[in-house]
Amino acid sequence: MPLPRNTLRQLAQFETTRRLLAALVNEGMIAANVSARGERAFLNLRPKTRLENGHTELHVPFNLQEVQKWIKTTTSKPLLHPNDLASPVYVSGKPERRDGNGIESDPQVLWDLMLPWFMDENMEDEAGKQISQELRSSADNQEEWFKLTKTNDLTLHSGTIEWEQAILKGHPTHPMHRSCLAQASVQPIPSHEIPTLLTPSLQFLALPSSTLRITGPFTTLLQPLLRTLSVRNPYPNTLILPCLSRQIPAILQICPSAHHLSCTPTQAQAQASIRTVSLPASLNYPYHLKLSLACKITSALRTITPWTACIGPEVGDLLVNVLPEDLWVCKEVASITGSSHDFDTAKHLSCVLREDLEPRAATLNETLIPAGALAETDVQTGSICHAERVFGLDTLDKRKEWLRTYAAVLLRLVLQPALEYGIALEAHGQNMLVRVDKSTGEVKGFAVRDFGGIKIHMPTLHGKGYQLLSALPGSFTTTNEREEVWDILHHTIFNNHLNHLVQSLGLHREGGWTVVREELDRAIEMIGAGPMEELRAFLTRDTVHLKAFLKMKMSGLYRDYLHIDVQNILLS
Repeated sequence: MPLPRNTLRQLAQFETTRRLLAALVNEGMIAANVSARGERAFLNLRPKTRLENGHTELHVPFNLQEVQKWIKTTTSKPLLHPNDLASPVYVSGKPERRDGNGIESDPQVLWDLMLPWFMDENMEDEAGKQISQELRSSADNQEEWFKLTKTNDLTLHSGTIEWEQAILKGHPTHPMHRSCLAQASVQPIPSHEIPTLLTPSLQFLALPSSTLRITGPFTTLLQPLLRTLSVRNPYPNTLILPCLSRQIPAILQICPSAHHLSCTPTQAQAQASIRTVSLPASLNYPYHLKLSLACKITSALRTITPWTACIGPEVGDLLVNVLPEDLWVCKEVASITGSSHDFDTAKHLSCVLREDLEPRAATLNETLIPAGALAETDVQTGSICHAERVFGLDTLDKRKEWLRTYAAVLLRLVLQPALEYGIALEAHGQNMLVRVDKSTGEVKGFAVRDFGGIKIHMPTLHGKGYQLLSALPGSFTTTNEREEVWDILHHTIFNNHLNHLVQSLGLHREGGWTVVREELDRAIEMIGAGPMEELRAFLTRDTVHLKAFLKMKMSGLYRDYLHIDVQNILLS
């Protein structure tokens, strides 16, 4: 039974609000303490320094079981997870109310109310306005995503694209988890048009060859698709660029001489990232298309830089050679991108051909499910996740045992390349596909995709006899610092992937992290190679780096990270 519109809006707003408040606390931008009275507990939020003209305070219902952790901790506070906060948010001292108190769920209203609290953050006025706009976009879009909830339950026999589009809430902790803001050259996307992002139309343009650079056999591999869609290029000295229809204004702004090519109308299906699309099965094309989209989604503009486009094919070949057998690689077999030395321009003219592994899985009676989809919880109750329902995890013991099996497989497969070759995969819930036996429900392994965020310790890789020749100057991928590689591991595996799953399974206070630590130890011992003890010590140290999402937004960063030190979630 659908939820009333007002209720749905409030649920959507609070999904964004809880992420915003948790980020502000974790990044140390506001002061927080807890109070408890009987069966009720509150997280009390206020400015770090008293304001001359007085200030409002926020009081958020808080998980009672977390209160003692906060009271007992005198140094750094426990990492605050959005799920520990409940609605509504009580506002005290709100000047426009006669009684000085009110209730608010709108994240944009709360952000604007708190803006005076951040004067010591050296934030530009424009950055504050931009964040306010993105929070509004995130909350409004979340309401539309909630409306897309399928009435039919997904099963192990559902297609991978159905699972891709079942990730309704986006990033589990980022305040802009569902923001989508088109840039100036692209038509705005109002929230009611969010469903159209899931079924984008494709176009093909002919651009002067001099404006593009190709990595791998892009032209050859694209030909079967062009023939099927009756795409012909009559323009000499040009190359064909597949693109999303929404991206065409951005392309024409850069390359006004681009020509539209007629083709059979083609509607694709957007994957979780929105910019990567699956083509209709009737086309019998073995690749997905990862396409530039000039929209800021969550943390960044979803274009594809030459750094990413050019290195992908070589990284894919490397991973096939070094990853364990049960960790498949969605190879990026070829790419095209802009040839301009200005990568901010070149990134708008990109397309990557990525292997579709669903047919391979089908031959083994397996399905591929984005890991983040398994952690998605029911919209109406917020308490039952897909993993519980699909795998029949109806008791605490079943959930813990399933988590143990899942973590054991994941950690063994992802830590091996880190220890042996210095490769940290960006193993968060969107980039990792779970390989599941359709008949038994057994987790057989994983598949990894999207190589733009991986990190490789080059001295270790060179020591194993491998090179990486396609990394352009300034590439994020390469480093000589081993700790940078391990930071990526900790953030993507523990802070994101497993944290989301442990929370959704309701195991964060029921021994879930004990299970993960035990499987971490087993995985490291089983691998038995590389700097085992150093990695173990790094991953289990008391405090770890956490991406400061809001501070990064204030500084206009997305390729460079700002970090803060927080208590290690793995030790919870």
